[in-house]
Amino acid sequence: MRFSKEFFDEEIREGFTVTPMVKRAWAVCIEVLSEIDRICKKYNIKYFAYYGTLLGAVRHGGFVPWDDDVDIIMLRADYERFFEVAPGELRYGFKAKGHVASEYDFDAMASVVSKEFLKPSDLHEADLEEVLSDPRHGCPYIMGVDIYAFDYLPDDPEFWNTQRMLYMAAYDAAFRCDELAASGELETLAGQLAELTGVELDPQRPMQPQLYFLADRIASMATEAEASTVVWMQTTAKSDRFNNIDKHMFDTPEYIPFENIMVPVPAGREEILTVLFGDYKTPVRFASGHDYPVFKKQDEWLCKCIKPNVVIGVRGDYDRFADNIAQSEKLVEAGITVCFGEQGEVDEVCNIEDRIEAGIEPFAGYEELETELLRIADRIRGFEVDRLTGVDDHRSFYYEDK
Repeated sequence: MRFSKEFFDEEIREGFTVTPMVKRAWAVCIEVLSEIDRICKKYNIKYFAYYGTLLGAVRHGGFVPWDDDVDIIMLRADYERFFEVAPGELRYGFKAKGHVASEYDFDAMASVVSKEFLKPSDLHEADLEEVLSDPRHGCPYIMGVDIYAFDYLPDDPEFWNTQRMLYMAAYDAAFRCDELAASGELETLAGQLAELTGVELDPQRPMQPQLYFLADRIASMATEAEASTVVWMQTTAKSDRFNNIDKHMFDTPEYIPFENIMVPVPAGREEILTVLFGDYKTPVRFASGHDYPVFKKQDEWLCKCIKPNVVIGVRGDYDRFADNIAQSEKLVEAGITVCFGEQGEVDEVCNIEDRIEAGIEPFAGYEELETELLRIADRIRGFEVDRLTGVDDHRSFYYEDK
């Protein structure tokens, strides 16, 4: 998918600075959403922008400036159909995630992501190579689209009370599966749930995704004829706040602009946004409920794994240079480690004499050098530099202290 060069520039929207890296993350999310859209159109599956993405589409014509993920919803039948076909349809290395995509995926939240998840505890050299390979739009992070299943909320209060009780029991058991297994309570609780619902649970298979599937079955108990509204069951069952929406608002999607694409939104979107956000027309920063940027934890992890090293040879007062550059707060924040070895040894690594002979000009001011180091750091984070270990001409410089 093509984006204009200007799309990735730093930009101030609603008085908020959107950085180039966040723009790169946006581009990856848009690519993933476009692939979901392709599959949905092929199989006649309806989906709708929702939560912060719906708010951004209506109020900003794109992302909310201080938001950086994408949320969509599908009614249960479309949701199940999508995850039935998506694993075989997704291109470009995109992955369907969540227990609905695989019985060996223990995540309650369903999504499509730009690449496979890697946990810090699982990090091996081969995995690191995978993280560094093929960054999309210079974004090394795993980005994607969260997909929520909406179910019919029964009009009958007794039906709803029974459904809610069963759903919370199954979902809580799934969420606390490891804790319950460790205490020896899981087998008993799973047996009780199986007896109450008539759904058999197989002790030879992973129990957590089975319990999440059971919660899904319970969530979808009501038929369309038994309900006037639809909800995301996970939040509705756990609270007294009913964000239930008239089911007919999801009959036919309407497409509106979102950055450089069009996204489907429900009818009565202003009414829905009022239910979700109250006065949605007045921007409130950082009301999304997750870290900003959403890749913050991934960035912290990658920075621990990957330490860019910059070696600088110096002509002139080496000690004064070392003191000045070591005090640069900007370089520390960028994760740049400047190596201070013996002057002659460092100069040899940087091939100072060869560079002088070749007529290569040195950096002659701290600000100029600092700017270049920060540029290299940004390129390293974008993985446009070949490798992040060792010393090469990309990351060795010389400086003349006059």
